[in-house]
Amino acid sequence: PCPPQNVQTTAVGARSVTVRWSPPLHANGVLSRYKVFIQTGRSESPSGSGTKVEGSLNSPPRTNATLSKLSPVTPYRVWVAAVNVEDGELISQLAGPVTFTTIVEASSPPGNVSFSNITSNSVAIMWSPPSIIYGSLAEYNVSLMPSLGGPVTHSVIVSANNLSTAIENLVPFTHYIVEVRAGTFRDVNHSRPLLWSNPDTNKQPVVFATKQTFPSSPVNVTITRLSSRSVWIWWDGPEHPNGNIQSYSVVLFEKRKVNGSFNTHEHKYTWALTRANRTKNGGTQVEVNALSPYTQYNVTVYAVNIMDGFELVGEKSRLIEFRTKDGTPGFPTDCRVDKESVTSLVIAWSPPASGDYKIVYYKIAFQSKMYYYQSVKKTPGIFEQKNLSAATPYNVTVTAFTNDTVLLSGPACRMTARTKGQVPGSPTDCRVGKEDVTSLVVGWSPPAPGDYKVVHYK
Repeated sequence: PCPPQNVQTTAVGARSVTVRWSPPLHANGVLSRYKVFIQTGRSESPSGSGTKVEGSLNSPPRTNATLSKLSPVTPYRVWVAAVNVEDGELISQLAGPVTFTTIVEASSPPGNVSFSNITSNSVAIMWSPPSIIYGSLAEYNVSLMPSLGGPVTHSVIVSANNLSTAIENLVPFTHYIVEVRAGTFRDVNHSRPLLWSNPDTNKQPVVFATKQTFPSSPVNVTITRLSSRSVWIWWDGPEHPNGNIQSYSVVLFEKRKVNGSFNTHEHKYTWALTRANRTKNGGTQVEVNALSPYTQYNVTVYAVNIMDGFELVGEKSRLIEFRTKDGTPGFPTDCRVDKESVTSLVIAWSPPASGDYKIVYYKIAFQSKMYYYQSVKKTPGIFEQKNLSAATPYNVTVTAFTNDTVLLSGPACRMTARTKGQVPGSPTDCRVGKEDVTSLVVGWSPPAPGDYKVVHYK
């Protein structure tokens, strides 16, 4: 047969090419097949048996063939021959050669990926060049993603001349997967977009963990229960624990009045993080005891991580202010009758023994067999009860009260007092001086002298 016509290449890839042609001008027999020959370099003639494109009795052979297993970025020559079969192969002259060059393919992935200089928020990544580079290497892309899943969080472009980079602004105490890819230009004209290498699926991913650092402050610090001597404090863990929280510290600042001015005293309590102080909804709750009643406190909480034997003390939460409830006051001291008269009694007392409570008032009560008198005074000292009965014994009590949503009274200070004077005797020389139809005139003389003063006669 005559040689095939219009030989050309299409769909040139990195490792394959499609060759097309037209049938011979004169078959000069029954065309049974075509042979496609390919050769690298600049050979004037092919070698080998070529690729056969078979036909059949009812169908001529097709006029195209796809050749594979080529090498990227490699020049090739291709020829096509027509074949008749008549007592053996009758091969036409070769049509061609047609020259083409396979395109660039992504290089192999960089090797020996490693890391060093790990801190809580940075790392240095190193690698070696790809073992196979097709075309011209443009740059590297280093990316990090959390090992627990999720998108890429950090991506850095590094020039082809460098084999390391530092990545910062990482999350402390986090495991990252490292991926380094090589980017190759598409052609000799350095066209983009680049062809990026694929990860080696036969190797385990490179994983590292950033170190621990100082945790952020606990959040939602709340006072849940309060008494005169204790407080329950609840909080949620830090938004950024930055490590394994080992313990929490609660710091109370107590305000005390000393010599007329307030001083602040600091008390610190530390709890290891255990199931005992964890609540059902994931928070932490602790009880602080041995507080002073009716005392102002500020409280703050902070978390502690431990790394290499050193405590990493976290940020303190915002201050929460509270006041313990009032305690029950003691009894007033130095209670005494300061002055007695015929119709009044003056009572004196001092405050209860020192205690951390606030007295809102004192109740002073005077009780005789016939009468009961009660008064309220806000400050200790002296109180006079007037309009009492002369020469009458009274039971006197002084009681201190505090007020914390309900009144709290302490034990009473008790004493006995008596107004001055005696019961007067009977008037003397009582007589009827004059009588008429509508009136009587009565006369009398004073009682016998005694320790009293007659106020009036009845």
